[in-house]
Formats: sequence, structure tokens, C-alpha cells
Amino acid sequence: MRMGFLRQILTDQRASDRGLVAPGGSSRRVLSIVSDRLCALTDIGRQRETNEDAVYASHDGCLLAVADGMGGEAAGEQASALSIEAVRAVFDAARAEQEIPGSQLLLRAFQHAQTTVMRASNEHQSWKGMGAALVVAFIAGDDLFVCHAGDARCYLATNGRIERITDDHSIVAQLLKKQQITAEQAISHPQKGVLLQAIGLPSGIAPKVVSRKLDNGDRVLLCSDGAWEGISEDDIRCTLTAEGTMRELAIILADQANFLDGSDNISVVLYEHGRETIPAGCSR
Repeated sequence: MRMGFLRQILTDQRASDRGLVAPGGSSRRVLSIVSDRLCALTDIGRQRETNEDAVYASHDGCLLAVADGMGGEAAGEQASALSIEAVRAVFDAARAEQEIPGSQLLLRAFQHAQTTVMRASNEHQSWKGMGAALVVAFIAGDDLFVCHAGDARCYLATNGRIERITDDHSIVAQLLKKQQITAEQAISHPQKGVLLQAIGLPSGIAPKVVSRKLDNGDRVLLCSDGAWEGISEDDIRCTLTAEGTMRELAIILADQANFLDGSDNISVVLYEHGRETIPAGCSR
């Protein structure tokens, strides 16, 4: 994407509030703007009637999450909502405990999400087989901890470069890693979208935590596959490293995903690190 085009989009976004709507499962787009440094956005896309994604960003910027639900009827929407509620419950409970390492908190949160979604699936016949791809980031001081299950991703932008710090838990990603298919073949592969790990799968999950040190101005992007699938990593880098608030850049990413594909729900959470704005409660 050319920088001139990106600057024009930013100008258009500053001049209007298009896309900002009231919350709701059938709403086109919902934004939660905590500050210039933090924004969560979920968009229904151009072909879906309901949004089965869920996003979360705590007011202190310490906990970020994106969940992409799957299942029949309303099951996907329930799975994504339950996954994020379970994660929040673990972190809320941890406030009353002694200091716990961020990696341990994330692993505890993912296991609680797995148990919660599995229990709900077993208790409600219409929710049988539901699940969710989930990615969660926890910021403690200058430390970033990330955990995921499925194909929801986390990108880190620093010094004009981006790094994808999650590997998709999917059949297609596994085939790509083994060089058994090409990137072009992956786009239309018959098993595209089949996940090897997801919250709620009876086979269970094996989450791992990755960590990075954050510098002032670094940006963290969490997103569902509806956001990243149609956008090249070069275009993601161009957007993440551009000038603008996290609201402006989140809208650009969602608009790009809708323009280039739009066949799935689109969700992004964008965070910009700033030492001067870190609440004391985030230090661990």
C-alpha cells in the first residue's frame, strides 16, 4: 500500500466518524476507544449476518484479547464471549493474590477458558461443538506476554518493522511450515480454516507463552483471521508504522480487510506502548 494512499485514508478518518455504531451482535462495527494509545474494534464484515468475534481492552491497557468464535447458530458468539469472560475472571482474581508471573497468569487463564467453554458446550445442546480461536496479551511494565490458541494472531511493530509472534494452530499453517504447499495454494486449500487448537476443542489445548520487551512507541496488534487473511504483511507493517492514533489505524485495518475480502468478521485490538502512561497496577 502506498504511503500517499494511507495518508489520504487518515485524512478521511479524521474528517468523519463513519463506522462508529452502537454495540450489538448485528451491528456493522463497534469501537471501544480507551485512549489515543488503545483501541478495540470489531466489524461484522461484508458477508456475515452476525458477528461471532469478541474483543477486549482493559482501561489500564494491561490486558488485551481477541476471540473468534465457531459453531452453529449462536454457539460461536457464545464461545468467544465466554472465552474472554474466563480470561478476565482469572486476571481479576489475581489482583487479590500475591504477584504472579505474567506467563503463569496467561496459562491459568487459557485453561480456565477451555474448561468454561467445554462445560457450556456440554450443558447446552445447541452449543455442542462450539469453540473459539483466542489470542491474549498481557503488558506488565515493559514486558509483553502473549498466549494464543487457533489462528487469531499477534503482531509487534517496532522501529519500522513488524514481527508476527504467534504461529497459527491450523492444518494449513502446518503444511506451509513443512513446505508441502505454497502460500498461494494455502489461500484456496480445502482444509483452510481447520484448526488444530482452539478453546473448547475436546482434544484439548497446549498453549505456550511468548514474551518480548517493549520500547516506547512500540505497537501491539491482536487480530482475528478475518482481519489478517486478506491483507499482506507488508500492508500490515505499513499501517502499524504510520502516524495516527490507534483508533485511526484500527479503522484503516478494518477498512482494508473489508475492501480486500470482507467474507468473515474482522476484529483488531491496537495498543501503543508509552512508559509515561503505564499505570502502577500494571507493574509485576
